[in-house]
Amino acid sequence: MKTQIHNSNSHRFLSPSVLMPLALSLSLVVSGCATRSPDFADSVASEGDQYSAISDKWADGQKLVSKGEKRIRKGREQIKDGNENISEGEAMMRRGKRLMTESEEEYRLKKEF
Repeated sequence: MKTQIHNSNSHRFLSPSVLMPLALSLSLVVSGCATRSPDFADSVASEGDQYSAISDKWADGQKLVSKGEKRIRKGREQIKDGNENISEGEAMMRRGKRLMTESEEEYRLKKEF
């Protein structure tokens, strides 16, 4: 008799009224793992229209942060390029001054003889 009670409980557990919500819950959990997690703006927006201005303001701030980070990276690249240009320019000036000095020295030597 105990076996029948156990079997009837297990059949009731596997009934469509139990399986459908379980399957739906499982699919929501699995699909939730594949999407990005909501940020602050998403969370505030889900609260309702009364918070939409706050959500929009936060999203605008997030865009500015992203643009600012890109600008900083670009500026650092430009500084690197600028420092390379300065080094190359200084080397050219040293070589040029050396050539000028050598030329002046050669001229003086030829003029003396």
